[in-house]
Amino acid sequence: MSAARESFERPSDEAAMARVLAAEREAHVALERSRREAAHMLHEARAASKAIAARAARRIGAVRAAMERRLGASLASLESQERAAPAAGELEAAEREQLAQAVERLAAELCSNEEPA
Repeated sequence: MSAARESFERPSDEAAMARVLAAEREAHVALERSRREAAHMLHEARAASKAIAARAARRIGAVRAAMERRLGASLASLESQERAAPAAGELEAAEREQLAQAVERLAAELCSNEEPA
């Protein structure tokens, strides 16, 4: 009875072993497919990251260039205004005349005997 039982279980054992080996092969295939997909996703993510970094660098460069142009224009305008304005301490003829008249009036007030109004 033992030999009969052994021969009866053998095909079942072999079928079970075949199923286990097939499942293992399928798992290996699925694992390899997952590895390839992950590698592909990683490659795409790195490429996207590089593209984003390059775009950001271009934008930063454009902003920096625009600011340099704006600053240059502002400095040029200030330098032009400085060249056009009279130097500190230099008075125009009309301003000198007004100042002289103001000094004369003040001197007259200070030297007079009258109470200031």
